[in-house]
Amino acid sequence: MKRSIVPLKGWQVFSKTFDKGLKLRSKYILMSVVFSSLKNTDQKIYFGVGISKKVAKKAVVRTRVRRLLRESLFNLEAEGRLAGIDKIIIFCLVAPKYRMGLKMADVKDEISYLLGKANSRVLKTK
Repeated sequence: MKRSIVPLKGWQVFSKTFDKGLKLRSKYILMSVVFSSLKNTDQKIYFGVGISKKVAKKAVVRTRVRRLLRESLFNLEAEGRLAGIDKIIIFCLVAPKYRMGLKMADVKDEISYLLGKANSRVLKTK
């Protein structure tokens, strides 16, 4: 069954989720993932996406990066790669100088790599 992806609202929820989640980092992305418990039967995945003004000066670039991160989450959910995840926050650490410098395939590969890393860490602790 397909789960709906809903944005996180509010600074307190955002920071609380980031603090209690499993943090993973690659060269371009910092991700915090909260896995769902067995009791949680909620059919929603909450997500947050962030990019700083220091990382990308132009609003056009920041908006494109946000949109690509969001779209890659939707695609990964359609493929079933977000199973067991309750909340996910993604921060972009490096952005291109111009808006077309980043492609969807690059973003999706980076996020799938980090999700694989997260799943392997969770399996090791169980």
